[in-house]
Amino acid sequence: MRTRWMVVAGLVALLGSGCVAHPSVPVESDERIANELRSLRGTGRTRPLKDVVPGDWDAVHILSGPMSRRLVERTVGVPVDMDEVFLEDADLLLLMRGGAVVRVVSTGFHALNNGRYSTSAQLVTAQDPNNVGIGVVDPNSPPSSSAPRSSPRQAPATS
Repeated sequence: MRTRWMVVAGLVALLGSGCVAHPSVPVESDERIANELRSLRGTGRTRPLKDVVPGDWDAVHILSGPMSRRLVERTVGVPVDMDEVFLEDADLLLLMRGGAVVRVVSTGFHALNNGRYSTSAQLVTAQDPNNVGIGVVDPNSPPSSSAPRSSPRQAPATS
C-alpha cells in the first residue's frame, strides 16, 4: 500500500512539474542540411525550404544564436525542452507541426533570415560569392520576416 502511494505521489509531482506537457526535442546538428545550405550560398539560385529541410512540419521558426531558452519559448509560443542557453553562433531551426515543436536543428553557422515561415518558403541567394546570406521569402509570412539578410554575413574577400 505504501508503495502505491509513493508511485501516485511521484506521478503527481511529474505531472505538476510540466515534464509530460512537452516532449523533449533535442537540438541536433544535421550535416546534410548544413551542406545543402552551404552549397546554395552565393550561387544566385532559389530553392524550396521544404526541399532542403524535409520532414513532417507545417511551420519553421528561424532564430540566430546564441540565445536563451526563454527567448526561444517566447518566440515560438510553446515550451521547448532544451538547455537554458543555446551557445552556438549559428541559426536554429525550430520545426513545428500543429503548434508543437517536432524537431530542432542547428545549422552550425549563420546564413538565414530570422522569422516564422511556412512550407511555401523559398531560399533565395545572390549570385555573388562574397554574399553568403540566404534570403527566405514566404508568400504566407509577413514581409518583414522575409527581408534579405544584409552584409554582416558576407564572407571575407580573398585575393
